[in-house]
Amino acid sequence: MITQAMARQAAAAVLALAGWHGAAQAAGPAPTPAVADFNRCEKPVWPQDALRREQQGTVTMAFRIGADGSVVESKVTKSSGYPLLDEAARFGIAKCKFKPATLNGKPQSSWMRMQYVWTLDHSANDPALQAAFASTLEAAEAGDVAAQRKLGELYRSGKGVQPDNAQALQWLSKAADAGDAEAQYLAALLLLPPQGGPADAVQAHQWLLKAAVQGHAMAMVLLAAQYSNGNGVDKDSEQAYAWLRKAADAGTPRAYVGLAWMYQTGQGVDRNPDEALRMLRQGAELGDAHAILGLGAELFRSQSPRDHAEAVPLLAQAAGKGNPHAQALLGQAYREGRGVPADVAAAAEWFRKAAAQSHVEAQFALAEMLEQGSGVRKDEAEALRLYELAAGRGWAPALRRLITVSERGELGRPVDVAAAAHWRARLPATSAR
Repeated sequence: MITQAMARQAAAAVLALAGWHGAAQAAGPAPTPAVADFNRCEKPVWPQDALRREQQGTVTMAFRIGADGSVVESKVTKSSGYPLLDEAARFGIAKCKFKPATLNGKPQSSWMRMQYVWTLDHSANDPALQAAFASTLEAAEAGDVAAQRKLGELYRSGKGVQPDNAQALQWLSKAADAGDAEAQYLAALLLLPPQGGPADAVQAHQWLLKAAVQGHAMAMVLLAAQYSNGNGVDKDSEQAYAWLRKAADAGTPRAYVGLAWMYQTGQGVDRNPDEALRMLRQGAELGDAHAILGLGAELFRSQSPRDHAEAVPLLAQAAGKGNPHAQALLGQAYREGRGVPADVAAAAEWFRKAAAQSHVEAQFALAEMLEQGSGVRKDEAEALRLYELAAGRGWAPALRRLITVSERGELGRPVDVAAAAHWRARLPATSAR
């Protein structure tokens, strides 16, 4: 589980290629490699889902730099092991402006290789943090419950020590056994998926129940989710609603998102879309990011232009914090002129940000714009690549487009009956979308 402090850590980048670090160029007609202009190059954004899962690794890419210094083509040559990180690095670097390679003093199109390293800085080797860890360990071993909880948090976050969820759970469990509500909540977090299995979820339920009874509001929210999903306990929508209501009454913003979902779906309470929207408003007013996104998305789906105008600032707030769904909806808003003046260039940029986080609808939308040259430079090769990414995840519009491409020989591809059959075979399972 990634901590809030860890989530603020930036990716550590290692960009390795000929000329990337700005080596002096030879005088005269000697050939020179392409070099990035860092003043016009933003660092790739760490995908939220990858960050939550603490995914890290090194991705190797190849870029073809045109004579004008722009990236003409790009591809991943060696994966980091995580497609989200691969795409985020490739998308981010592809937006850089380069000094093109030269031959006899003239700009030339050329290929270059590059590596980008995604790594979380856990600060395990910080002397001050190591000293704090040592003193906490001493107090915890002496039986101090607060220190035992703190030690579990340090093992979980990797502050002053290498991260170790097993040790974290051991110390949190000691404090939880002593009745510490926060420790019970944190121990449950380590036991719930994706870290834990079914048996762990049962233990997590016991800890959450004990913490919730003591008034721990976020434990109430997670307890409600367990009852709603049947994770570690029998499904019970009424219990889910009751615990969410208690958490909301305790002033917990996240509880309003759960209540909105229940009113929207009629789970555990009579369906009431108006009440669902009111719950989202309350959560958004309290600053909850999920509520802000949910309210923006609901208003954007409305048929009212007034609602659309209210939705855009909410979506922009969520999109600015890196939420891919908000970025995709904001791209749609600018593309359609819904709630904001139409701006295809802005639309393409928001779609690009969401596509870099593997948002399938944004990949398809950006592919369309690249194919048409709408808001971006026309790039059929990149459009095809994005169609294939979206189709690979079963997105029906992308599958249909690739069927047509294969049958007609479009986007630089020859007619390929076998490829058309391949994509068509994948279509029935997604035709309902």
